[in-house]
Amino acid sequence: MRRPGILLTTAIAWVGVVIGHFAAYVLTYPAQGLRHIHLALSGHSWSGLATASLFAVVPVILLTVIVRSLRAGATWSGGALALRLAAIQVPAFVALEVMERGWSVGRAISDPAVFVGLILQPLVAVIAAWIVELLSRTVRAIATLLASPPAAAPRSLPRPGLQVSPPRPWASFPSRLRAPPHPTPL
Repeated sequence: MRRPGILLTTAIAWVGVVIGHFAAYVLTYPAQGLRHIHLALSGHSWSGLATASLFAVVPVILLTVIVRSLRAGATWSGGALALRLAAIQVPAFVALEVMERGWSVGRAISDPAVFVGLILQPLVAVIAAWIVELLSRTVRAIATLLASPPAAAPRSLPRPGLQVSPPRPWASFPSRLRAPPHPTPL
């Protein structure tokens, strides 16, 4: 059983950190105006750039998973990937929050969104690992279907309507057993 490489795992973890960070602040501060004020006061000027980076990183992740799934023996364990992602995402989220507040651990701990984010990061890691494993299995299943020709259905009894009779030499000569021509209306 192969596991995703460190670059792929790190890219997936980055997407998870950004999504978990955004979800934590949306859940903690549901009013958009209050959320924007809080984000501006707590050093979240990078949020737009992080969200934009997802438009570059997510397609690369999807393409990499698809290509790696087509290789022989490329089965991944979603549970092991979820553990690795959570092990990266939780410390990265904490470091990000502390850095946003000017390296003040006290300011980071006092924000309720940080606690919500700490709960969400492992959940996001599990969902991301599940999506990657589901995509990998789907690609392998489609590749298997496209690679193998359809098997003929076993038949226990021959179908009488489809049996071809041996050619008869007299069939090429005119016969009196034919029906007369159909009259055409005038």
